[in-house]
Amino acid sequence: MENMESVLARLLVADNNVIQQATEELKVLLREPGAVEQLCAVLGRSSSAQVRQYAAVILRKRLGKARQWTKLDQQFRDSLKQEILRVLAGEQERFIRSAIAQLVGAVARHELPGNQWPALLEFLSQTMLAENLPDKELGVYTLAIISQSCSEQLKPHLTSLLTMFTALLTTPSAAIHFQVIQAMTNMAPVLGSDQLTGYQSLLPAVLTSISGLARTDEDQAAEALDLVDALVDQEVAVLVPHVPAVVELCLRLAADTEMGEPLRCKALHCIDWLTRLKKKVITKHKLVEPILSVVVPILSTHVDEEEEEEDELSEESNSVVTASTRLIDSLAINLPPEKLLTPLLVHVQRLLVSEDEYERKAAFLALAMTAEGCSERVRTKHLASWLQHVCQGITHPSTVVRNAALFTLGQFAEHLQTLLFLLLLVGLAAVSGQPQRYRYSSSRGNTRRPSQHEATPADYAALAAKLEANRWIRIASFHI
Repeated sequence: MENMESVLARLLVADNNVIQQATEELKVLLREPGAVEQLCAVLGRSSSAQVRQYAAVILRKRLGKARQWTKLDQQFRDSLKQEILRVLAGEQERFIRSAIAQLVGAVARHELPGNQWPALLEFLSQTMLAENLPDKELGVYTLAIISQSCSEQLKPHLTSLLTMFTALLTTPSAAIHFQVIQAMTNMAPVLGSDQLTGYQSLLPAVLTSISGLARTDEDQAAEALDLVDALVDQEVAVLVPHVPAVVELCLRLAADTEMGEPLRCKALHCIDWLTRLKKKVITKHKLVEPILSVVVPILSTHVDEEEEEEDELSEESNSVVTASTRLIDSLAINLPPEKLLTPLLVHVQRLLVSEDEYERKAAFLALAMTAEGCSERVRTKHLASWLQHVCQGITHPSTVVRNAALFTLGQFAEHLQTLLFLLLLVGLAAVSGQPQRYRYSSSRGNTRRPSQHEATPADYAALAAKLEANRWIRIASFHI
């Protein structure tokens, strides 16, 4: 043990020469028959916390391979499993407990499928049901680690685990709540119909816990929302009865400007994912208007102009404004047009006449995001009036408004493709501020009537609506 401990200690010093020498010595030691025994001894007895952690990491990497595990004789394997649980229970340093718990998970992958480690399940049960919070935290933390790689092996025990989760979520410890949610997330992929009721009964408490985590640790709250994503993906309808509550929580988090952008974006992403996969539930519970009442105001968020130009409309951006535009786009693509446009236009019409440049920007971004999903409805019902507003926006004195209007024009040109060239002319006419010449040929029956006019942006908007309404008109050419 002394030699192994000394080598591991020298690997931690700030001297490359010493590290290189110790690395070579460690390679030699690991080839010896008693290497695992020595590492276990260091893990259980070394006075150095860093050395104990290093021993746990090496053991995990070594024993995680089935070939290395089966090389050990059965008696030693049984002894090792007992020892690492003993060491885990007695370890006080959190970062070492994490390393040991991961070691336990590596061994559990080999032993749980054949039910060859009943002591592990007893350990988890005893610690999670213990009276004191530190033991409870240790048990559920270990389970969360193990479930990352052994969810399938834990499936036969899921019903009893859910019962324990119910009790654990009533404790005052935010750390315990987070680890319970982590374990539930890890085991969601193996969830069966027989565990449906158990998961559903836990969700109200889980949502309350996530709300509490948002006040104490936003990173953990954002990570806890992964459970929503995991449950949305399930074939069994675990989440369906709780969709309104999930949306309400996510909207509350997204609307809270005191929260950081990562958590707010994650909340909006959850609603986006629900919209894509549970769209009927969204419309059934009339959640579109509550969503828009939060999302549209977010679009008017004041940002630095350079930051806005570089990030806000970028597909790679993770800003809360971009997350909001993606959500509106998802609503437009997945819901019937009338379910979105009717409530959305109530917000847009108010913002279009606002004196605040960012509120006008929000109106244009909202319109732009409907172009793909609601293209037919836009062409037949709203095109003329929307183009009028876009033309006015392009000539607005505010750069913020002009940029948003031009972005909207680009979205219209991309998704309302029958008017692509005309829309580009609208933009050119508006940007120049001067009337532009256009020439088109129209045909009705055998009659052709060429004409040439000078047009303002408003004229182009009116012509666009006319062309869409009268399908017999064919644009033959345009000329500036």
